[in-house]
Amino acid sequence: MGLTPKKYANIMRFQGALDFIDRNPDVKISDVATDFGYYDQPAFVRAFKKCTGLAPSDYRKLIKSADYMSRIKNM
Repeated sequence: MGLTPKKYANIMRFQGALDFIDRNPDVKISDVATDFGYYDQPAFVRAFKKCTGLAPSDYRKLIKSADYMSRIKNM
């Protein structure tokens, strides 16, 4: 795949956290950070900004818009 196992694991962990936030937009970011194995909330926020280009608060505004949730496809 061209990724180290650690990088792949970090991507999968972040994808899980992002999916959880998509489905639970009112969850506390600190809870997401600890539930998905990040060292602390600031570490999760750094990873979030690196992967999405957005702060978690800006992402929440995006997903709370009515149109966004209709575009998510279940696999």
